[in-house]
Amino acid sequence: MLQVSPLKRTFIITRDNREITLPDPKKQWSVETVKNFYAGQYPELTTAAVAHPKVTARAIEYRFTAVLGTKA
Repeated sequence: MLQVSPLKRTFIITRDNREITLPDPKKQWSVETVKNFYAGQYPELTTAAVAHPKVTARAIEYRFTAVLGTKA
């Protein structure tokens, strides 16, 4: 019998050359809302971009990547 279940979402940031996996606070929230939710703990998320999601056997992984800029 085929069993279908939704994949959970995980969110990944890299800090100090270490990957940190963040749980999904609310599955109804958009990815942008989740990013804003975690920005209080991880200030680098305020300017981070969201990479295309990667689907694995267990989850959909969203990676937040730092956006680096230069002063003009």
